[in-house]
Amino acid sequence: MTQKAYWGHVHWGREWLQDLLSRNDTTNLSEEDLALFNDPAFKNAFDDIPNHLSAQVLAWYLSWSGFRKNLGRSTIEGIHTAFKKLWEQVIGSVLQPKHNTKRQRKSSGLPARNWTGVALKGSIKNKLSADGVDRDHSLAMKKEHMDKILTWAKSDCPEIGSALHFIYVVLANMPISNVHISDDVKKQVTKRLKFLAFASMAWIIWTRCCELVKLKRRDIQMDTERIDSILVKYMRGEQDALTIDDMDEYCEIHLQHRKGWQKKEDKSFRGIDLHVNHYKILPRPDLTSCDTFFWLSIWIRWVEYVHLGRPMEAEDFVFPAMGANGVVQPGEPLTQDNVQKMLSEATAGSSIEGKYSTHCFCRGGVQHWFIRAPNDEKWPMDVVRFWGGWAEGEQLNTLMHYLLDELHAYEHDYSGALHRVPLKNNPSLAGDRALYAPALRKELASFQTSVLGDIKDVRGALTNLDAKVSRIEDMLQCLTEAVTVSNHIGLRHFSFSCAPTQVFITQLSPAASTTSNASSPLDLMSCKPVIPNVPPRNCSYKMPRGKAWKEVVRHWQEGAPELNLHVPLKDWPYEYTRGQNHGLHSKYNQQRIIATEFLDQYGSNEAAFTAAYNTSLKGIKALLEAIKAARQKRGDMEIRRRHSE
Repeated sequence: MTQKAYWGHVHWGREWLQDLLSRNDTTNLSEEDLALFNDPAFKNAFDDIPNHLSAQVLAWYLSWSGFRKNLGRSTIEGIHTAFKKLWEQVIGSVLQPKHNTKRQRKSSGLPARNWTGVALKGSIKNKLSADGVDRDHSLAMKKEHMDKILTWAKSDCPEIGSALHFIYVVLANMPISNVHISDDVKKQVTKRLKFLAFASMAWIIWTRCCELVKLKRRDIQMDTERIDSILVKYMRGEQDALTIDDMDEYCEIHLQHRKGWQKKEDKSFRGIDLHVNHYKILPRPDLTSCDTFFWLSIWIRWVEYVHLGRPMEAEDFVFPAMGANGVVQPGEPLTQDNVQKMLSEATAGSSIEGKYSTHCFCRGGVQHWFIRAPNDEKWPMDVVRFWGGWAEGEQLNTLMHYLLDELHAYEHDYSGALHRVPLKNNPSLAGDRALYAPALRKELASFQTSVLGDIKDVRGALTNLDAKVSRIEDMLQCLTEAVTVSNHIGLRHFSFSCAPTQVFITQLSPAASTTSNASSPLDLMSCKPVIPNVPPRNCSYKMPRGKAWKEVVRHWQEGAPELNLHVPLKDWPYEYTRGQNHGLHSKYNQQRIIATEFLDQYGSNEAAFTAAYNTSLKGIKALLEAIKAARQKRGDMEIRRRHSE
């Protein structure tokens, strides 16, 4: 079937060449290509026996197939291989290409192996890759997936808890009796702890499986005594009690097999030591399932205490192979197939759907620190590139596939381009680090202007509030005086409620007060002082002249609640006839003169007062003038009311 496909590619190539010759279209050809086209050997370039133009014509055909026909990568490779096989069968593979430089670009040897054809095929493959022919990337192992795997591991192998307690007893130097662990339990616990340590490390430092399985004990530098004391706090559940020094403690991992770093170290970056492919692993108790500091340290202690009975040696593999009988082989590394098998078992047991290869940890860790971590912990692109070990020439598509799942965004966010304070490029993908950038002078000036405007508004609001408080104080004063009036009008029970413009007093009967709170409100007092007219205006009842002066005396002594005069005039404070109520001053004095003349001058003797002023024939105005004339005749001085009255 493959041979048939090859002959098909050769047949289509020859048809393309004949069509090109028949059309004889040379309008878009350069001088060099035109000379090639006019060469008599051009028409025989795809014959069974190649000629000196075969390599260049094949390059034309590959270019046309890839860039004009947009054929896929596999098809381009098939065309190239088909002509290679054709000419190998005819002239053999003994004709090897000479070592040509890019400057010479001469064709010799087997045409399909010629530098021009091979280079062009590579450029076409790059073009197709950029156009969307993706590599088969694994799904990302998210932080929540790691949590689910940890939960599953503990439930699937409950003995992990006993293993951790055993390590705690040893580290805490507690007395311990003979401990016997069955081979089955030892094997199961070892398998689970190995995977938890391996997965957390791959997730944290984004290492490839082939790199991590080669890690040896000499590649890990740690202060064993300090780390053991921190592990004791971990296993006591005292992670929150870790001191600053504890949180700054780290073990340093050297991934000497990290892809791409060897060449950088050889070049030495012009003598600058960037400490490349070294990673400081610090305690992260907030990332329980991904806390490499904890799980790696526990794994090493488990291997040393349970399997080896001695500290790991420098050349021992950190993740050694384990035989079918459960015996650890420190000189043999764990295989990638075993890692994939453990991963598949963990995802299936944790009910995590999807395809996960060993690259899932690298991709999940990258996305966590670049996208999903809290805003103040997200990493910018330069940190991502360093930590992941990506080379400067790494294809953008490759990096983006690690960084993104379904989220498509850009490195810089210019959505706020119209902002009057220019926005600078942000090192984080979505610009979240702008939240923590130092403020600019323009930003502070804008903020100050805004705050001053708000303060001005607040001052205006406080001024209005002060005026409202003054009115409320007046209302409360009215309410206080209304309570005083209650003694005059015989109210036994009161219920007060203030409205915006009036104060209501509700009179309750003795029976109702004990059985119900319901009552009919009676408007007894207005907050604004009132002196009723005598005689009343707009009233169908016409008051006799001889009775009008008696009404004035009643207003003075008792008030008139039914007319909103709740406080007797004799008890009015000075302020009631001043300020906004100055219009009441004249009426107040008129009624005061009449009332005090009757009460003080005539001792409330109605007969004497009536005889003196003939009140039955005089109205209020005439009576007032008569009293003033009598006082002037008697020499009584009019005493003006003072503020102290």
